[in-house]
Amino acid sequence: MCGGETPGGFSFCQRCGKPLEQDPPAQAAMPSAPVRTPVPVAAQSAPQSRTPTPKSVRIPVATEPPWAFLVSVNRDGSDGAVHELCGDYVELGNSASIGLRFDDPYLAGCHARIERVGAGGARIIPLDRLNGVFRRLRQDTNLEDGAIVLIGRELLRFDLLLSSESQPKQLTQHGVSLFGSPMQEAWGRISQVLPSGGIRDVRHLYGEEMVIGREEGDVVFGDDEFLSRRHAALRWQHGQCVLGDLGSSNGTFLRLTEPANLSEGDFLRIGDQMFRYKPH
Repeated sequence: MCGGETPGGFSFCQRCGKPLEQDPPAQAAMPSAPVRTPVPVAAQSAPQSRTPTPKSVRIPVATEPPWAFLVSVNRDGSDGAVHELCGDYVELGNSASIGLRFDDPYLAGCHARIERVGAGGARIIPLDRLNGVFRRLRQDTNLEDGAIVLIGRELLRFDLLLSSESQPKQLTQHGVSLFGSPMQEAWGRISQVLPSGGIRDVRHLYGEEMVIGREEGDVVFGDDEFLSRRHAALRWQHGQCVLGDLGSSNGTFLRLTEPANLSEGDFLRIGDQMFRYKPH
């Protein structure tokens, strides 16, 4: 075939002069366009913010200063822990959510509330009806029918007597009078209240004064080491029973039946806890 000796790049054969057939120019391979796979919107990463995320800052909560204190009184009479009273009121009991909690089986979940009254005043509100709240007497106090008194370890209930009980009629049979102890006109009685709720050792009250004590008196509890020798007296004055402390070491306590104002130095028996109230 002609053109075999003709070098590449010539249009005519160098031997015979005939024109040479030209091969179609090879096309350069074009790079194929990359295939884009659509990315779901949810899978696309959000642009990173250059602003740093602020850290959470705890703002201290301002607390009110206490307006009064409850000072726990130990068994020996010395001061124990001091409990602050803040806000409008403080509740006391053995519930975990209560303001002042004490692990005391004689306390209800919410046993009592101490409220702030005016400028520097306070009052206590008994909430529990089983064991109640007791306050130490500072002066002679009239006793109402059914009043509960705590003297030493003795829990006593006072009852006024009906006329049929205070002046019993003498028993007679077939015109014969029953022989017995001389009758005295009683005006009241006190009864020991037991942990079971029962009543024991009922004592009737006679005359103008009946003294309760550990060694001396008209009503003696000789096995109570928390009683003083002559501890308290019940007096009948103008048709009213009056309870007074006789300078005892541990005091005489009366159960509150309604809210009562508190004064500096008041002693409160709440459950098995003893407190002294102290204004700020």
